Amino acid sequence: MRSGHTGSILEVDLGSREIDRRPTPPEWIEAFLGGRGLGARLLWGLPPGTSATAPETPLIFCPGLLNGYPTPITARSEVVTKSPMTSAIEPSYPGSSTVSYSNLGGFFGTELKFAGVDALVIRGQSPEPVVLVIDGQNVRFERGSSLWGLSVSEKDALLRRRFPSTGRPFQFTYIGPAGENGVRFSSIFHEVSRAYARGGVGCVMGSKHLAAIVVRGTEMPGVVDYAGYRTHLQALRAHVASKRDGEDYRKFREVGTLDSIGWGLERRAFGAMNYREGRWEPMWTYQDRAQSTFVHHHSCYACPVACRKSAYIPEGPTAGH
Repeated sequence: MRSGHTGSILEVDLGSREIDRRPTPPEWIEAFLGGRGLGARLLWGLPPGTSATAPETPLIFCPGLLNGYPTPITARSEVVTKSPMTSAIEPSYPGSSTVSYSNLGGFFGTELKFAGVDALVIRGQSPEPVVLVIDGQNVRFERGSSLWGLSVSEKDALLRRRFPSTGRPFQFTYIGPAGENGVRFSSIFHEVSRAYARGGVGCVMGSKHLAAIVVRGTEMPGVVDYAGYRTHLQALRAHVASKRDGEDYRKFREVGTLDSIGWGLERRAFGAMNYREGRWEPMWTYQDRAQSTFVHHHSCYACPVACRKSAYIPEGPTAGH
């Protein structure tokens, strides 16, 4: 198998409880690059007109091509499915909808790659809330009723107690009450504040009664040309290090993605009022107000930038959060 892939697609049916690992077709590796490409190819066989929340609609998680390697700024993973939010203006088929893809950083996609998974394809609908557990090569289902109805922070805390770190820690994704109740713009969460937030993917996960996915891997992905990879890795790390004193790097590290607010507002690139407007004036004050509450910086796997921030609100109606 070409470097960047594990060579395995994991398919799970929540209704029948069937689990199947099959080889990643070699011809897909170069034809459909990365998590988004592979996910789109796996979605391709779904019959036109299938509802986004139908049991047969797959929810597909794909780690990025370089995820799982010690390459900076590449720890991204995609979730690909059909969107409950969008559909054609005049669909040729009743119930047709558009492809939805959303990505996040953190460690969930990395752990999927370590578990030997190029793509996790989830179909079917469980009769009751369920947790999918992937522990290396072992895949199993556990009851998820105790998670159903909790907030994302409560779910995260309960999952960490239920799956304590013994050696390598587990990583989790889960939905909140919005996804459980079919809100069409709901998200899938990781580490409470990271989210697959586009296209209503949380609604699709909730329709399957899938409360959470728990994953822990055991092996790093292979490298075909280790000497060549190491040469390019060192060059990339040196390039990133050379930018650390630059204004753009400094802003992104200190402020995170909030730094894009001013850029977007100046160019009217922020959708507001269902995209009737290109900016929303109160957003001008958000960056300074939010930055004043930052207490900690967080990195994704193998990334030195640490653009994710933790904040603490000392006063006002949300004090203590």
